[in-house]
Amino acid sequence: LAALRPETTVYTATAHNDVSFGALRLIDSSLRPQGALKVVAPFDGDLESYRTRWRTELERVA
Repeated sequence: LAALRPETTVYTATAHNDVSFGALRLIDSSLRPQGALKVVAPFDGDLESYRTRWRTELERVA
Protein backbone atom coordinates (compact mmCIF):
# COMPACT_ATOMS: atom_id res chain seq x y z
CA LEU A 1 0.00 0.00 0.00
CA ALA A 2 2.83 2.39 0.81
CA ALA A 3 4.28 1.81 -2.67
CA LEU A 4 0.93 2.44 -4.35
CA ARG A 5 0.28 5.63 -2.39
CA PRO A 6 3.67 7.29 -1.86
CA GLU A 7 2.04 10.61 -0.90
CA THR A 8 0.25 8.93 2.04
CA THR A 9 1.99 7.90 5.25
CA VAL A 10 1.13 4.25 5.97
CA TYR A 11 1.41 2.76 9.45
CA THR A 12 1.35 -0.75 10.89
CA ALA A 13 0.17 -1.83 14.31
CA THR A 14 0.62 -4.99 16.32
CA ALA A 15 -1.89 -7.82 15.98
CA HIS A 16 -3.36 -6.80 19.35
CA ASN A 17 -4.47 -3.50 17.82
CA ASP A 18 -6.27 -4.89 14.79
CA VAL A 19 -9.73 -4.07 13.43
CA SER A 20 -11.49 -6.10 16.11
CA PHE A 21 -9.79 -4.02 18.81
CA GLY A 22 -10.93 -0.87 17.02
CA ALA A 23 -14.49 -2.19 17.07
CA LEU A 24 -14.18 -2.92 20.78
CA ARG A 25 -13.00 0.65 21.36
CA LEU A 26 -16.26 1.87 19.79
CA ILE A 27 -17.99 0.19 22.72
CA ASP A 28 -15.44 1.18 25.38
CA SER A 29 -13.47 4.29 24.44
CA SER A 30 -11.41 4.08 27.64
CA LEU A 31 -9.44 1.14 26.17
CA ARG A 32 -5.99 2.17 24.96
CA PRO A 33 -3.96 0.38 22.29
CA GLN A 34 -0.72 -1.35 23.28
CA GLY A 35 2.49 -0.27 21.61
CA ALA A 36 3.06 2.38 18.99
CA LEU A 37 2.34 2.60 15.29
CA LYS A 38 5.27 2.12 12.93
CA VAL A 39 5.69 3.96 9.63
CA VAL A 40 5.99 1.64 6.62
CA ALA A 41 8.58 2.47 3.97
CA PRO A 42 7.33 2.08 0.39
CA PHE A 43 8.53 -1.00 -1.50
CA ASP A 44 11.59 0.01 -3.48
CA GLY A 45 11.11 -2.55 -6.27
CA ASP A 46 9.51 -2.24 -9.69
CA LEU A 47 5.80 -3.05 -9.66
CA GLU A 48 5.31 -2.54 -13.41
CA SER A 49 5.83 -6.22 -14.35
CA TYR A 50 3.35 -7.26 -11.65
CA ARG A 51 0.84 -4.72 -12.99
CA THR A 52 1.28 -6.02 -16.54
CA ARG A 53 0.80 -9.67 -15.51
CA TRP A 54 -2.25 -8.75 -13.42
CA ARG A 55 -3.91 -6.89 -16.29
CA THR A 56 -3.09 -9.66 -18.77
CA GLU A 57 -4.69 -12.24 -16.48
CA LEU A 58 -7.71 -10.00 -15.93
CA GLU A 59 -8.26 -9.69 -19.68
CA ARG A 60 -7.98 -13.47 -20.03
CA VAL A 61 -10.77 -14.21 -17.54
CA ALA A 62 -13.03 -11.24 -18.32
